[in-house]
Amino acid sequence: IGSYQKKLFIVTDGLIKEKELKNFLLMYAKNYKKLSVEINKKDNEMHLTYLVEGTSDSINKLVQNLFKEDWLKSCKVE
Repeated sequence: IGSYQKKLFIVTDGLIKEKELKNFLLMYAKNYKKLSVEINKKDNEMHLTYLVEGTSDSINKLVQNLFKEDWLKSCKVE
């Protein structure tokens, strides 16, 4: 019933506003920290890495709801 820290890797289809992603993270994670941002202009992608903290259940819900977004290309949790 404790908190977990997981790395969340997100690849988007184009640039997205950080505020939009921040809303997702605040809904499901107790805490988060941006580790890296990479923008690939050639492929029109944005690669984001976050360290998220929360219950296993809340992190799973975060990923499930990210999947519904049109701008999401891929998502990975480690």
